Amino acid sequence: MLTYTRGTLRGAAWLTTTALPVIAASAVAFVTTSEALAEFEIQESTVEKGRVELEYRGALHWGLPEPEFGPLRQSHEFEIQYGLTDRWAFSLIPDFEQSLGDSLQLTAVEGEGQYEIIKLRDNGLGLAFRGRYSQPIVGGEAEQISFGPILEWVKGPISLILDPLFTDQVGPNRTTDGLGFNYGWQLKYSLPRNWSLALEMFGNIEDLANSGSFNDQNHSIGPVLYYTFGKGNETEEGKRNRENEAADESESSLTVGLGLQFGLTEATSKTALKLNAQLEF
Repeated sequence: MLTYTRGTLRGAAWLTTTALPVIAASAVAFVTTSEALAEFEIQESTVEKGRVELEYRGALHWGLPEPEFGPLRQSHEFEIQYGLTDRWAFSLIPDFEQSLGDSLQLTAVEGEGQYEIIKLRDNGLGLAFRGRYSQPIVGGEAEQISFGPILEWVKGPISLILDPLFTDQVGPNRTTDGLGFNYGWQLKYSLPRNWSLALEMFGNIEDLANSGSFNDQNHSIGPVLYYTFGKGNETEEGKRNRENEAADESESSLTVGLGLQFGLTEATSKTALKLNAQLEF
């Protein structure tokens, strides 16, 4: 996640000279590599008034199921989120895809609203609810709505995020009979010197009414390593304390995550490389 908040001129200078080149290099690496299919998203429950978030999600896949996807493919999401109040946040999300030998193509534009029900402060529990609408750009694809809770729990250096999401196709191009189901969860442990190690799992059932066998569904799991630039050594609890203190808003940080996902079914790519980056100042 790339996160932009109002800060000082010092923070802006750090952004332009240090953070943006790192992010740009990461994005170019994904655009110029030929294997990818989908993004892996872990959405946090917290909302902050006046905060603008710029998020990039991308993935590279090996061993894609054919002939539906072809031998090689990649996709990217760029999310722009604004905290309208201390509870409400709204997002605009353009989706891009690129097949082997083709140029990058805009495939859908999404809008999302998120409401924070229980605020996460220090150790404890956070709860939010989100809804999303997706308008496809490619002809013949169905419009889609998504909705579900975001559950986040923190205890010292350990954090757990659960992101279940129900989906439904709408409009004349729908191909499913009922709701679909996507999920993601993350169990993360904060290590010394700004490192964090996480285990993340993602899955997709396109139509719950006709879900088929487990092997026909998309499920993957794997580790992710995170590193934060621009902050002192801190645990997940310390990070939450900092985020709740207005005095720290001028500080700048960049968190980059790199991980692998291993497919658990025949319908899932055998291996996937995921990249996330979070910029905050």
